[in-house]
Amino acid sequence: MADRLYLDVTGLSRHFDISDPFLARVVSGGRKRVLTAVDDVSFSIAKGQTYALVGESGSGKSTIARMIVGLERPDSGRILIDGQTAFDEAGGQAQDDHLRQKLQMVFQSPYSSLNPRWRVGDILMEPIKAFGLISERGAQRRRVDELLEQVGLSSPDAARFPHEFSGGQRQRISIARALASNPQFIVCDEPTSALDVSVQAQVLNLLKQLQRDLQLTYLFISHDMAVVRVMAHRIGVLKDGRLVEENVTVIWNELEDIRMRLQFLEAHVKSTEEVLVVYNEQLSLGKRTLLDLLDVQNELLRAKVAHVSGRYAERLAEYRVLAATGQLLDSMGLNKGI
Repeated sequence: MADRLYLDVTGLSRHFDISDPFLARVVSGGRKRVLTAVDDVSFSIAKGQTYALVGESGSGKSTIARMIVGLERPDSGRILIDGQTAFDEAGGQAQDDHLRQKLQMVFQSPYSSLNPRWRVGDILMEPIKAFGLISERGAQRRRVDELLEQVGLSSPDAARFPHEFSGGQRQRISIARALASNPQFIVCDEPTSALDVSVQAQVLNLLKQLQRDLQLTYLFISHDMAVVRVMAHRIGVLKDGRLVEENVTVIWNELEDIRMRLQFLEAHVKSTEEVLVVYNEQLSLGKRTLLDLLDVQNELLRAKVAHVSGRYAERLAEYRVLAATGQLLDSMGLNKGI
């Protein structure tokens, strides 16, 4: 991952007036009331990495996300995106079309974030037309087909309406819409909280695959620590609008050691049997690194374990789901072998 900062947020604050109407305050003698949603928050995200914001409901996570993408105006602070000022106190909001094209958002509910009157193809074509990315009609349709295939759907799905899809498929459409403008930075505002457990794992794997393929930078918002452990490189904890703690996730500390081990395996291990033996040893090393170990080792498995048994492949699929959903890995019998 590159060390260059893509997003730099400094001293971000937002307050909301929750007072009664003026005349009601005059009659009742009430005072003006102000809610501090975000209070002097600062953090940064390196290009190609994922920063997770976690906290209880009402802690300010979504407000920060909306301010970064320009849906909410900060009261104070500064936002730099790819070296360009998106907001500062002196100049205010400064997002032009070029900057907006780089930013996209995947919302929490796939049921309310898609226009029910539009076909999927029209939904995906809207950003392409809005930013003037492709002018020729046939090329626009081909781009829509490409986006659908990129998120695991098919070309004929472009003619269907959102209500014809399951929740997980709708969220894939939302992700495809976010990719339509060729963004570099995506805000994921609890993208799996409205989905069931098995579908959550599929969406998380898709987001990680897209990040690797397209070098995307994510701001990932969640209150589910199991999901954050799978997705994030760094994590910030919000409490009452303030960033009270920030650190590297444990999984990424351990993963660096595993990356080095896998590079050694790729260079020296020759037989399928040896790969399987050492792979099982790697699984037992760290119970919190399983999902990312599978992702990092994906190419090695394709190249050297082409004839893996059906039973072993089933266990790998089971590991992915359980690791992504935060269930106890002890229940999978890791220390007993396969």
